[in-house]
Amino acid sequence: MIYLDNILILLWTPMEYNRWVYFILVKIYKHEFYSKPSKWEFDLNSMEFLDTLISLNNVRMDERELVHHNLGLG
Repeated sequence: MIYLDNILILLWTPMEYNRWVYFILVKIYKHEFYSKPSKWEFDLNSMEFLDTLISLNNVRMDERELVHHNLGLG
């Protein structure tokens, strides 16, 4: 997985990974999209994104968010 300042990219093979990282970075540069490199993460196995826990094998809601939703707090 790749995270680029609110852009999440999930890829299945190393070949796809290298090709898409290059493609995306070129597009970002061409369209003058600027973000802080501190908000970039590469080669992730899992992460939280939009209150969802995402891994290479699974996508599920954050348990804390489910509790808030079930209690009517969210």
